[in-house]
This record gives sequence, C-alpha cells and structure tokens, in this order.
Amino acid sequence: MRRMLLFFICTVFSISVLHAQNDQAVIGIPSIKLNQISAPLTESTEGLLFDNGPLVSLPAGGCSGGDASILDGTVGGHTLYGWGANRNANFYMADDFTNTQLWTLDSLKFFTYQTGATAVTINGVYVQIWSGNPSAGGSVVWGDTVTNRLAVARLSNIYRAQSTTPTNCDRRVMEVIATCNAILPPGTYWVQWGLTGTLASGPWVPPVTIPGQAVTGNAQQKGPNGWTAALNGTTSANGAPFIVYGSDNIVPVELTSFAASVIGSTVELKWTTASEVNNRGFEVQRKSADGSFQSIAFVAGNGTTTEVREYLYADKNVVEGSYSYRLKQVDYDGRFEYSAAIETEVSAPAVFELSQNYPNPFNPSTVINFGLESDSKVKLAVYNALGQQVAVLVNGSMQAGSHSAEFNASSLPSGIYIAQIEAVDAAGKISRAAIKMTLNK
Repeated sequence: MRRMLLFFICTVFSISVLHAQNDQAVIGIPSIKLNQISAPLTESTEGLLFDNGPLVSLPAGGCSGGDASILDGTVGGHTLYGWGANRNANFYMADDFTNTQLWTLDSLKFFTYQTGATAVTINGVYVQIWSGNPSAGGSVVWGDTVTNRLAVARLSNIYRAQSTTPTNCDRRVMEVIATCNAILPPGTYWVQWGLTGTLASGPWVPPVTIPGQAVTGNAQQKGPNGWTAALNGTTSANGAPFIVYGSDNIVPVELTSFAASVIGSTVELKWTTASEVNNRGFEVQRKSADGSFQSIAFVAGNGTTTEVREYLYADKNVVEGSYSYRLKQVDYDGRFEYSAAIETEVSAPAVFELSQNYPNPFNPSTVINFGLESDSKVKLAVYNALGQQVAVLVNGSMQAGSHSAEFNASSLPSGIYIAQIEAVDAAGKISRAAIKMTLNK
C-alpha cells in the first residue's frame, strides 16, 4: 500500500511538473543556424531543410561564456524552463513544418536537457511524423514510438537559464540526432518525439526563445491524458526547436528486379521496387519479334514509400512466339521513364491437351488450361451431371499454342460438372477431351 501511495504521489507530481513545462512550434520564422560547439556531425549541415529555432537568446552570455537560452519572466508570463518529454512516462512533444516540394529526410535534430547533467545522459529518442495535426485527426506517415532512432547525443554549448542568473550551469542542453528516412510529398507535417535518459530529471525540451516575444509557436505536448497546447506560463503559446536535414531532390523509383516466367500460355511478370517517389504506377508493355511495344495493362503504384514493394502481372493467352516486355513507370505529374526490356519465349504444346482445372474443387470460379497442336476451330463447353450444357467458354477459331478459359459457376448449384473440348484443325482432324470438376458451395 505504501508503494502504491508513493507511486501515486510521484506520478501526480511528475505529471504536474511535466505538463507545466510546455512550448510550441513557430511557423514562418526564418531558418536560423543554432550556435553549436565544434564536433563531428552525423547530419549533413549542407542538407538543412528546416530549422524551427531559435533557441539561443543570449550568445556568449551563459555558463563559462557559453550561449544561453534565457527564461525571461517579464515577457508574457513565461515561467518554464522546458517541457517534459519522457517517453517512458508517455510524454512527447510535437511541432509542425511545411514543405512546398518533395523532401527526402535523413536525420532530425532535437534539443533537451536533464537538470544537473555534466555529461551526455540521453540514451533514446523515439520519433514519428504525422500528416496533419496529431490532436485533430492527423495520421502517422512515418516512424513509431517503439523504435529507438538515436544516432548520436552530444553536449552543446547552450545552457537554459533565468534572466536573473544567466550564467547558471545546471541545465546544459544536449543535441540529439535521430535517423530518419522519410520521403514527404509537399504538405504540412508534425514531428512527434519522446526521449529517455539516465537521470531522474526530465528529459526536458526547452522552448523556442526570442527576446521580448511572448508567443513563439504552436507546439503541443502529449501526456497520459492526451494532447494539450504547449504553453510557457498560462497563456503564451511557444514552439519546440528542432531541425530537419535531408534533400529536396526528386528520388526516382528504384527498380531492383524485373523478371518473366512462362506457364503454358501465360507470361508472369514480377518486379520489385526498393523505394518509390510520386509513383502513379506502371504501364506494362509488350512487343512481338517483328512488332513495336504496345501497352497491355496498367498496374497501380504505391505513391511515395521507402518500403520494398512487389508487383505481379499475368499476361494470359499469349500465342506462340518470342516477346519482349518492359515497364513504363509514370509519376503523378506525368513524367515517366522506361525499364530495360526482358525477353521470353512462348512455345506451342507438342500435343493437343486439356489440363485439369485449378482450383478443384472450386467456388465459384476455376481456370481451365488447354493446348492446341495446330490452328483449330474450338468449342469448350461445360455440362452438368445430367448431360445438360450449362456454359460455353470458347467457341471459335484459335491459334496453335497454350490457352486458358475461366469458368464462373456463381449461378449454378454445387455438384459435379464436365468440361469438354472439341478441336477441328484445317485438315478436318477432330480432337476431343473431357475433365471432371467439382463445385462446392
């Protein structure tokens, strides 16, 4: 009982303190490079896409001549050093950014501190990106809250301090780099992040700080009870500093394999992509030995994704001959490019044949494959157990080779059915065959 009571008291205290340290993101603030100490970087500073700062408000005026992020209680009722973002206590921060062209992200930088830390104490950062406001119907488009995305954490030369004691050294800010391979079409997104560390304090996220400015953004904080506005004091909405790194260059669809296999008169085409950007889909094109490429089908793409995607298209009832296939990948903006062509050979069967339908038993449809040794006039019909004809699947002239026909029995009762084929070639030779099929509904 004492343990439960202690846990309750600590939890209430943590929630009240964490929730009292909110800040918000700034929309439209110019990209500002934050002051940093010299250190090896894992993010590309040349690939800076968005900076939601500033954090430093008193350059060289902090602890030991470092930079200070000043909490000025005379502005807008500011009272907060930072918001709680302890992922293990279900606290997260979120702030937004807008891109006007496609972005390929490679890393995100966040800022945090744990009071009293003199060395790096952060050991985890958990990130997800939302399309739209997470508190108002947005949806997650990248990341999760279970994968540790930490690439590196390091001490900065920035200290969070009050205006009355700007050289205080208790709250040294750490820079936290998270890996990120999101590909984001133009839009407005929200980055949500939570942190873990080795000290009991925090981790805390300091607010965007602009001297003399009470409102600096519109960040949100998520706690056990949901999302709330990140306020500095009771009324001043603030932003949470973060930096987005990556590229705004278009990344093409990365096709990693494209292959064909022949099954009777069907050519199965399979291809795989490692990533896609703005991909509307693929035109499947075929060319005979003495012809030109013609589009025979369209397979929808997956838009923008960094996940491996697999595609399959079956070109059915292909007559004997040599063929080339290629893919025309088409973007939503109309741009396109071609894959390399692959070649395949469809051979005529050596003998007349009627293969067992597949699947069998079936419900309600099944496929019947058959082969013709020579050009013939063909009738393929289906009969019930009483010998009554219930369907005609093929009735006309066909070329030598492998063929298939689909039998749909959705309007027929369960039972045994007979498929019978009759082929008459140019010389008058008649070939017949039959198979038994079982319909189970």
